[in-house]
Amino acid sequence: GDVVAELSARLADLTAVSAGNRPRVVCVRRRQRALLAHAARPDRDRAIAGRTLAELGDDRPEVMDVDAMQFGLVPGGPFWMGSDGADDDDDEKPLHPVRHLDYDYWLGRYPVTNAQFAAFVDDGGYGVAEYWREAAEAGAWAHGEITARFEPRPRRGPYQFSRPYNLPNHPVVGVTWYEALAFTRWLTARWRASGVLPSGWDVRLPSEAEWEKGARGGEMIPAAPAVVPAGRWDASPASLVRNPDPQRRFPWVEYVGPRLANSAESVINATSAAGLFPLGASPYGCEEMAGTVWEWTRSLWGEDYQKPSYVHPYGPGDGRER
Repeated sequence: GDVVAELSARLADLTAVSAGNRPRVVCVRRRQRALLAHAARPDRDRAIAGRTLAELGDDRPEVMDVDAMQFGLVPGGPFWMGSDGADDDDDEKPLHPVRHLDYDYWLGRYPVTNAQFAAFVDDGGYGVAEYWREAAEAGAWAHGEITARFEPRPRRGPYQFSRPYNLPNHPVVGVTWYEALAFTRWLTARWRASGVLPSGWDVRLPSEAEWEKGARGGEMIPAAPAVVPAGRWDASPASLVRNPDPQRRFPWVEYVGPRLANSAESVINATSAAGLFPLGASPYGCEEMAGTVWEWTRSLWGEDYQKPSYVHPYGPGDGRER
């Protein structure tokens, strides 16, 4: 069973597997990978498969390799932003049309994983001052160490949580906004040097508006998502069709229960491996934009940066973008 597979993976020293048994490991890995994406199975069972796959060695490059990240194309055009106010505790600005996102951009298919962020750490990214300008100005970074609020000591990598939060195929957690920002600057430099990024392009955290459009979709959306590996920026977008629900509350059209996001209903009660919820993808093929973890954007909060941005309608020139 799947629980037995997880237990075996946790107890086995996979580096010591004999040549004769390696095909069995490959078979178990394949089985866990298939189970992870099998939407008909309960969320908790698939989450266990994702953990087991991490222990066996997740072989999905788009999840484990920072240079193999995948991105969904978000075509320019108007969209709706804000909240429909259906939640009693929802104070976000009411839904309103936004028309200034008239440019195309690419949004990551998955949240950044521990394995991908580890490449930044291993490359000495915490020690490169140019990645940490805002953190240094705020007194949060010095001499290659980040000082986070409510933490007892500086660190040179993400805050370390226990399993499963630290598994390599899970989204990276325990990082501040400064760390997320530094990661994008490191990745920009890396991909410019290798030719992955065209001239004038950079890797950024999405703005509040870019993130929300990427989750909800514009008034017009692709007939089929264009999802490509980094560097394949010449992919042609599919023809656009009218969004069946441009004011949707979730990345999917209608909430129908589990198997769409890592929420309380999933009974996972922790982070989960990337790729666990393909049915919850946004109109652009971006997954896990709801549930699982909170995600950083480059937008600061509201006027004077003391009030949440729902105090005023979103405006890209009002000083909140970094």
